Amino acid sequence: MNSSIYDLPRLRAWHAHIAALAGMSTPEARVIVAPQTESHGDTAVIAGSFNPATNAHLSLCHGAFLQAHIDVVWLLLAIHTVDKEEITGASLEDRLCMLEMLAAAQPNVGIVLCNRGLYVEQAAALRSSLVPSGRELVFAVGYDKIQQILDPRYYTDRAASLDQLFALSRFLVADRGAHGAEDLASLLDQEGNRTYQRRIMALTTLPANHDPALSSTGVRAANAQGAGRAVGAQSVPGPVQSFIETTGVYAAPVTLPSGETIDRYEMRLKILKALFAEPESEFSPGEFRASVLLATSETDSGRALRRLLAQDSVSLRAIRRCIGL
Repeated sequence: MNSSIYDLPRLRAWHAHIAALAGMSTPEARVIVAPQTESHGDTAVIAGSFNPATNAHLSLCHGAFLQAHIDVVWLLLAIHTVDKEEITGASLEDRLCMLEMLAAAQPNVGIVLCNRGLYVEQAAALRSSLVPSGRELVFAVGYDKIQQILDPRYYTDRAASLDQLFALSRFLVADRGAHGAEDLASLLDQEGNRTYQRRIMALTTLPANHDPALSSTGVRAANAQGAGRAVGAQSVPGPVQSFIETTGVYAAPVTLPSGETIDRYEMRLKILKALFAEPESEFSPGEFRASVLLATSETDSGRALRRLLAQDSVSLRAIRRCIGL
């Protein structure tokens, strides 16, 4: 399974997709991984930053599958996420890596990349590229997200934007934190929200083990405190936990016996930066893995590679020399 983590051709391809979508002036979406099963129903989507994907996201998937007319769920990673504009934690490429590892174990789950964070723009992009004619677009979200969607501060013309959004899509809303179906009903009964009530429903088909308090933020915090493995099985799917443990993506920096402090995941990102800067160069997944392992080792070669990676620009030829190839 860990071979996916060093699958350089895929990582480079995703990097190219991200760069291309970021430069587009209109809402656009691209399929990254198609579901292994063909859909004959409505198009269900769970959008998020997936930093990382958690068991709560899987609960939303399974809850959506139990809805009538839904047999496939797409996980949508947005290049820009509302209220999370700065990319921290896992890189977008690595979030796609985790999602792909997750989708490999879920044949009716696909992955799509979008260049917009607002749901109305995502809906427009998906409608033009992913939703078959005559089918509905259905977003499965947590209560906090529907609150955000209905919040006037995100819109210049709220009525026009929401009219467009709910013409293009409908929403299934899961419990989140202490907020459940009663809170949703109260929210939808507020003036300005009643117009959209028929397009927003409580997601009542969640699995019994759904944890409304589970969050990606909590997973990152647990890993930073060294408790990631202890909470892993309860918090994240197995493939995601494998990625987290292998890369140290959310872990605190480690101190080597020599006293030097290094960030394991930062070493991976610096090597990836060099790999992305030379997209046509030959550099195998095995060399990528060897480079990361060396950059986190307490050896003379490891220290030399870390000094090299501290530079603004690093060639793959120089990295190869450090790993002895």
